[in-house]
Amino acid sequence: MLNWSDHIEHLCRNLAPKVGMLRRLKHSLPTESLLTIYQTTVQASIDYCITVWGYAPGSYLDRVQSLQNRAARIITGNYSREVRGIDLVKDIGWFNIRQRRDYFTGLLVFKSLNNMSPVYMADMFTYSNELGTTQDQMSRIVSASLWLISISSHDQFSSMALACGIPCLLKYVMPIVSPHLNST
Repeated sequence: MLNWSDHIEHLCRNLAPKVGMLRRLKHSLPTESLLTIYQTTVQASIDYCITVWGYAPGSYLDRVQSLQNRAARIITGNYSREVRGIDLVKDIGWFNIRQRRDYFTGLLVFKSLNNMSPVYMADMFTYSNELGTTQDQMSRIVSASLWLISISSHDQFSSMALACGIPCLLKYVMPIVSPHLNST
C-alpha cells in the first residue's frame, strides 16, 4: 500500500538539523540573516514538490508544520507556550504548510493555463463551458485566487470575510477546470 509516511519521515529528518542550525546561530546572527537562512534552507526543502506531497493526510502535514513552527519560535525568540507556533508563523508573514501547498498548486494551474509550463502539464486540464468561461477569464480567476491566498495570511483579512467578498464565479473555480489524465 502506498502512503506518504516514508517521504514525510525523510523530509522531517532533512529539516530537523536545519532548524537546529537556526537555533545554534540565533545568538550570533541578526534576525534578518536568520530569516534568509530559513528561506534558503528550510523553506526551500519544504517547497520542493509540495504540490505533490502536500496532499498527504493531515497528520503527516502536521509533522512538517511543527518544524516550521519551531523555526518561527527560534527566529522570533518567543518560546512561550501561551503563543501557538502557527500564530508565530503568521506573525512573521510566512504561509503555513497548507497555505504554501495551495499557493503553489494555484501557481502551477496558472502557469498551465497560460502556456508557461511544459505542454504535458497544460494538456492535463480541460475547460468546461458550463459557466461560459474562456481561457482568458480562467487565467484572471486563477490570478485572483492566488492573490486571495496570498492576502489571507495577513491579520487584517479573515478567511470568512474574503470568502464573502469573492464573486460567485471564483467560488466555483473547481468545476471550471478539472485535472485529468489523457488516455492517448
